[in-house]
Formats: sequence, structure tokens, C-alpha cells
Amino acid sequence: MKKWILKQTWRNTLFLHWPVDYSLLRSLVPEELEIDRYDGEAWLGVLPFEMHHIRPRYLPSVPYFSRVNELNVRTYVTYKGRPGVYFFSLDANRLYAVLAARRLIGMNYLHASISSKVEKGKIHFQSRRIHPHAPPAEFEVSYQPVSEQFYAAEGTLQFWFTERYIFYAKRNGKLMMGEMIHQNWPLQLAECTVHKDTLTEPYGGINAERLQIHFAKEVHAHFWPIQVIAD
Repeated sequence: MKKWILKQTWRNTLFLHWPVDYSLLRSLVPEELEIDRYDGEAWLGVLPFEMHHIRPRYLPSVPYFSRVNELNVRTYVTYKGRPGVYFFSLDANRLYAVLAARRLIGMNYLHASISSKVEKGKIHFQSRRIHPHAPPAEFEVSYQPVSEQFYAAEGTLQFWFTERYIFYAKRNGKLMMGEMIHQNWPLQLAECTVHKDTLTEPYGGINAERLQIHFAKEVHAHFWPIQVIAD
């Protein structure tokens, strides 16, 4: 059995989810992947968060390299019955992380100027994409938890879009799969104010009427080597 190769801690994760048009997502996702749906609806997710204590197996975390702010846009897919996540974009503030991820696994990591800070109990997250030749995108949000912690029950929408342990990517015509493991998300209901958003314009923007908002303080994740699953 292969051993994990990378460990990291995710903090102050905001989950923003809303249903989007299936045909739009179908045109953007590799044809090998099926768009997963909950009660017939396809969903888009936007997740700002902080990565801490990033380190390869057998090595310690190193200041600067062990801390990354990230903002990803994703949807939910299956491949031969295995549910997972497909990322449209992953903005990150450390250029080394962007270059490594793009080169090694072909994921659409993009360099961005990102700040995340806590003031008076609220997290203020601000991202501005600066990647060469990439479409410009800005996203600024303030958020805070407003409920007690809970764990999503299996079969619920919250479980469906949080408890996924596979991600898919396509590189040089090859479909790639990565596996991870972490404890179940310790979720809280949350409230947020989106101050600026051009990030979601390609997907029709945020659907405020159907918006699902959740928060998680911290989880620890381990990653296994990326595999090629289809040529």
C-alpha cells in the first residue's frame, strides 16, 4: 500500500455553494467525468481558506513554504462511480506552489495576491489574480461562523459537497486522480458578505437566493501520489 506523500492543515475554510446550470458545467468539465448532481441539480463551490504546516513526508515544515492562502472554484463529479471534485481554478499566493502544482499534476493553479486576516471575530479574505495571461479575477469576502459545530449526516447536501476524498485533473490528454484523507469536516453555519466578485462571472455569478454557507475551523489532510487513470 502506498504511503501518503504530503501533509497540510486547512484553516478558516468558507464553503459557498449554489446550484448552477448543468449544461454550463458539462461544457467545462472533461468528457470522461460525469457531472454529479444532488436531487437533480449540479452545484458550484467557492472555497477560500488557509493552508498551514505544509510538509512532505519525513520532512519538517519550513517557514514561508509551509503557509499558503488559497481560493478555489470547483464542482462535483464522478468517474466510474467514484465521487470526487473537479477544480476549475485554484488561486494561491505562493508562486512556488503554483508552479509545482501546474507542472506535476496539471491542475489549474494560478498566482494571486491573497490576504487572510481575522478582525473582531470575522475573517477578511481578499484575492486578486496576477497570473500572466490568465483571465483577471477578484474576490473579497468577510465571514464568520454563527452556529455550534456539527458533522454533516450522510445523505444530506452538506455531506455530499464536503465529504469527498478524490480530486480529478486532466494533463496532456491524460486523466489524473489524487486521493486524500482527513477527518470529517467540523462544520458550522456561517454568514458572509461578498464585497467584490469577478471570480464567478464565468459561471453566472453567485446565486444569493440558493446560497449555502458553511465554515470549518480546521482539518488535517494527507495526500497520496497522483495516478494516471485514463489516457
